[in-house]
Amino acid sequence: MVSLNLGLSILIVVSFLITYVIFAKFFWKPILRTIREREEMIQTEIESSKKANIDSEKNIRESEEILLNTKKEAERIMLESKRNAERIRADIIETAKLETQMILQQARDQVEIERGRIIEDLRKDIAGLTILASQKILMRTLTPEENDRIISETVDRLIN
Repeated sequence: MVSLNLGLSILIVVSFLITYVIFAKFFWKPILRTIREREEMIQTEIESSKKANIDSEKNIRESEEILLNTKKEAERIMLESKRNAERIRADIIETAKLETQMILQQARDQVEIERGRIIEDLRKDIAGLTILASQKILMRTLTPEENDRIISETVDRLIN
């Protein structure tokens, strides 16, 4: 059986109380303070992590929004560039048409001028030949009035 030794039991209880008082006086408060500090630090880290998580989600949304805006801007720029290219193409075609018309008109004018010169040269040649032929046929020199009348009649017959 177990026997109780009263002196030993009192010594154990007294030792326990002394140890408890020493522990409570010197160690319990620092341990509790360390535990509270650690708890506060963990709580601060949790709050900081939550805040960082919220900030990360916000940054992700902002990045997605920026990316979407960038895509829209790129599409707008491409569309605008295409419109500008079409406008420039149309301008080039219009300019080419105008230049072609201008060149054709210049060619027509040049042909008309050359035609006038050729007709004038023919008139002079025909007039000279007509005067020579008339002088040989009539065997005399014609007066300027007769020359003009014969030339006009001959040229009119040849042209018409």
